[in-house]
Amino acid sequence: MLNFIWCLFIIISVFFSIINGNFQKVNDSIFISIQNTVELCIKLLGAMCFWNGIINIITNTTLKDKIQKIINPLNKFLFPKVNQKSKAYEYMSINMVTNLLGLGNAATRSRFKCNF
Repeated sequence: MLNFIWCLFIIISVFFSIINGNFQKVNDSIFISIQNTVELCIKLLGAMCFWNGIINIITNTTLKDKIQKIINPLNKFLFPKVNQKSKAYEYMSINMVTNLLGLGNAATRSRFKCNF
């Protein structure tokens, strides 16, 4: 239903812009929005690649074990039935740390690997 409403809004807007003679402005704004969207995606992609690289370094070093020791009491309380020696537990710890740091997009990778 929401797709229908948005399409209806767009069609009505384009129709009224043609009637009022502002179609060139609408056309220009569409291409400016596309350009801004591509620039934003490139910036976000760079940040995501950086933080995923940092998370990858953490998971391949001993820093992962130190982080797990810090998060361990909270994980025991929240997930008492999960085996603490499993890979899923490791990925849960990494996921929690990345989310606590506010890196939600970087946490997605560890969340998908956390199948238990």
